[in-house]
Amino acid sequence: MRKAATFYIAAGVLLLGLSVGAWRSWHGSKSDQPLAGSGTGVVNISLVTTQSKRDWVTDQIYQFNYTHPQVHVTFKFIESRSAMQAILFGKETPDLWSPDSPSLVTALVDNWSKAHHTTIVDTTNPETFRVFQRSPLVFLTTKTKALYLRPILSSRNPWEGIRKLGASPTSTPWHSFSFVHADPTNDATGLLMLALILNAYASDRGQNANLPNIASSDDFGQYLSQVEQGLRRSPNVGTFDITKSYIANTSSADFIVTTESAALAAAVANPNLAVIYPNPTAVTEESVCILNGPWLTPDKQQAAEQFMQYISQSEATKSGIKLYMRPASGAEDSSYSPRLTQHSSQGFSPLYSAVELPSYATLNAALFQWCKHVSHTQYVGIK
Repeated sequence: MRKAATFYIAAGVLLLGLSVGAWRSWHGSKSDQPLAGSGTGVVNISLVTTQSKRDWVTDQIYQFNYTHPQVHVTFKFIESRSAMQAILFGKETPDLWSPDSPSLVTALVDNWSKAHHTTIVDTTNPETFRVFQRSPLVFLTTKTKALYLRPILSSRNPWEGIRKLGASPTSTPWHSFSFVHADPTNDATGLLMLALILNAYASDRGQNANLPNIASSDDFGQYLSQVEQGLRRSPNVGTFDITKSYIANTSSADFIVTTESAALAAAVANPNLAVIYPNPTAVTEESVCILNGPWLTPDKQQAAEQFMQYISQSEATKSGIKLYMRPASGAEDSSYSPRLTQHSSQGFSPLYSAVELPSYATLNAALFQWCKHVSHTQYVGIK
């Protein structure tokens, strides 16, 4: 009898474990409502983030919701610059926001203050604003094409090399030339790429101290149109989508501009891929902030602070490292560097040189020129 009782108890525990596991798995697959809270008194808060952080965000929200049953976090994917505009103009009212660059948080804070005379994000308080991961921009290509492209794309001014390739595409060994990058009108990666082109353009002309005026000039706009001659453009396509498309068909372009984290995730699965670091490059910095808008009630603020505290713990950093993102703290780079070293034959390196980014106003001026001379679309957004 005791043996039978022990068996039934063990079987019951096993079934309970399987049921909980299946329940967790089911909820984890629901990206709009991972692991919803139940019962009375559940506080619902929302987060807007980018597709590039899909895996990390899904994992963290699932784990948080599971350990905090009285809070239910949901999320929505909007690329960084588009999200900033939507929040500023009242089209989106999330409680938490996770863009790819702190410069967009600063831009939101400045323009919100002008419009509403209040502070929407306290960027001085780590409980309401924090950078968690970072990832430098890279060129992702194939090993075969990297043999030819590396000297060009790792030079002091790769954009001038890209301009020359676009002007004479038959100069490549494969007698064609094309590349892809994210749309800078809505994606922070595309906007950071414009910063790199602007800095290189000004440096070549000895006008580094005059970036705002250069960014506003038609001469720079015309240079952008020359650099982008080989661009294969799809409207409103973000880094997540272009990386996914390129991995599926590497013959669709000679290279793409993406993040190191996305490139490494792809390269682990495909040894024929290779990366080249612009020198210098720009760095995406993944941040999370609490938005102190009029929609943020005291109970939502408390729940949002709990979430911020949760993702400040080391487990969240470890999760990011597993998903190929560098930790924001330099002291923790040692735990990530071996992953890059393992793929050094594909061009990955723990070391890179990063440029100081111009102000958001300067980037916006460069974006206006891109819209005018490259995409031939009307500029939309704050100037």
